[in-house]
Parts: sequence; C-alpha cells; structure tokens
Amino acid sequence: MVCGRAVRVPKDLEVVVDDAALDHLPDAVILVSGDGILLGANDRCQVVLGFGRGSLGQPLDAVLDVRDDAGLRLVLPPERSDVATRQTERLARVMDPTGRARPIAITGRWSGEAEPIWVMSARGAGRREALERVHGDVVAMVSHEIRSPLASVKGFARTLIGRWDRFSDEQKLTMLRTIDADADRVTRLLADLLEVSRIDAGRVRLSRAPGDLGALSESVVDKARHRELAVDRTLQVTVDPRTPLVPIDADRIEQVLTNLVDNAVQHGVSGPITVEVRPERGGVLVTVADAGPGIPEELTTAVFRKFGRGRSERRAGTGLGLYIGRGLAEAHGGRLWLDPGSGPGARFHLWLPPARVEPSG
Repeated sequence: MVCGRAVRVPKDLEVVVDDAALDHLPDAVILVSGDGILLGANDRCQVVLGFGRGSLGQPLDAVLDVRDDAGLRLVLPPERSDVATRQTERLARVMDPTGRARPIAITGRWSGEAEPIWVMSARGAGRREALERVHGDVVAMVSHEIRSPLASVKGFARTLIGRWDRFSDEQKLTMLRTIDADADRVTRLLADLLEVSRIDAGRVRLSRAPGDLGALSESVVDKARHRELAVDRTLQVTVDPRTPLVPIDADRIEQVLTNLVDNAVQHGVSGPITVEVRPERGGVLVTVADAGPGIPEELTTAVFRKFGRGRSERRAGTGLGLYIGRGLAEAHGGRLWLDPGSGPGARFHLWLPPARVEPSG
C-alpha cells in the first residue's frame, strides 16, 4: 500500500485501494491484517493518529495506543463470519508519545474472507466531545434547576392536602403563593430551553410590528421594581424623545430587556441601575448599566455562551439569559454586546435596526 513498494494484501479483498485514493479521504484510514500487522495508511493518519506510512509492516499495537473512557486499551475486534458487519462509531482517545490523550471517533469493519483485514477510519472528535459535554451540562442543569421547585411544589401541596384544617387562611395563602412562584420558575426554565433549541436550529420566528422601545423599557423596569430583589434598588429609565419606532416582536424583545435588567439587579450589588433609550444609526440603542463589580475584559465573550458565567461562579439562574438575548437580537438583525472598561459595573447595549425601506417600482 506504499507508493513504489508492494505490500501483501489478501487476494480476495473485493476493492483494491491505492495510496492516492486513500489520501483523498477526509478521515484517517488504516488497513490491518488479521494478525495485527499494519498494511496500509493514508496521509491523514499522521495528523489524527500520530503515525505515517513509515510504520507499515509493524504490529498495530506498537504504533497505535487507543483507549476507551475507562482507560482500557482497545484491541481489534474478533473476526466474524458476517464480515460485512460494520462496527458502530465510538468515541475513544489516542495517546501520543508524551502521554497526552486526544479525542477521536473510530469505526471499522472486517473485509475479505480467506485472509480478512480490518479497515478502520478515525477522525478528530474534539468538537463532538465538547458538544457532548454541553449536552451533559444541560441535563445536569435541568435536573438541578427543576428538582428544587418541584420538591417545593410537591411538599407544600402534600402539606395542604393532608393538613388543610390546621392552617390559617394567611398560612394557606403563603404556601399557595410559593407553589405559584415555583411553578412559574419551572415554566420559565422550560421556555428558555425551548428558545435555546430554536436559536441553535436557526428557527426563531418573529411577529414584528412597529414598537416603542422607550415604553417597553419603562414597562420592563416597572415590573422589575416589584420583584423581591429590587424592592430597595434605584432603577431609572431615560428615553430620548427623538427615539423612533422600530419593527420588533414585542414579546421577544421584552424577554431580552427583562434578562438584562434582572442581570443588573442580581449583580449590581446595591448601586443604581440605569436604562437609556436613544436613536442610533437609524435604529434604537438601549443601554442597561449597573454599578456592580463589572466583568473582566477576558470574559466579555464567555458571558454570552450557554451557561456562561462572567461575574460569579456561584450558580444563580440558568446561565442562558444572555445567550438567548443575543440570539433574539440577531434574529431581529440587531446586536447585543457588552461594553467593557467603560467605568464601574457592566454596560450592556442592545441595538435594533430601523424598518427596511422597500425600493419604489
């Protein structure tokens, strides 16, 4: 299988493959004899698996160390009578000479009958591993965030059912309000996860109409003032009277503004929170600023990732608000960004574009 040099390949191999053909494949491909000798390899093997054609003729175990999640070394699967059966792709780790492990995805099959060979392909799996890690984080986060409010709902409901006559009307009302608040918390979490799935799939659907971002911002701040965390906080809204109407899905933009204001309330310590609405480049710019500890410049991108943390590692909320906010802003053709180094605290800017002017006939 090496150019200019013959390598013994089983005579009954159905498809004859040369080096040039193997090198056109995007994955690393190796051919191994039934007794574990490396018969063929393409040029991608050097990048993905760490060896090249100079290793042909050597035992596979001497040139390739692949391990599973438990750290056990993988070996060739036993030969089977049904040689067309393909091994399911699986994640593994290839060990380099320094002992460092790199994630790869591997699959293969036996080919040939009298002298079967193992044909294996491998590709880098760093991105796939990262995605699986994110999916694991989603499951862990959902389990954590839902378990607590559901336990509260279940506990108070069971208490009320079993001991209804033992509580005063005021006590019953307190427990029912807690149940209502925890049910809202679960509903918000599920709505956030649904929004994330739409953003990831590029399927955000908007119902746009001319919207007054000044009035919408005032409404969002007024609602925030009545929430427990903001009772003693100073929240101010300044609206430039020249601010134009822009085409928005009011419910979605209210969600973005609510996330920004709640984020400022949560992280802004005890200082004032300001919301400024003004014209900008034909559209509208909304700035939400707080007087908290701010966000380090090196983390200004991380806060917009799923489950991103920028100011505190303590878990407060789902870490999805800013990710959703940026996704909804971009779905409107706008932007959501953080302005680092502009003074104490954090300043988030939301810009939404003006209505498109259709060309006249």
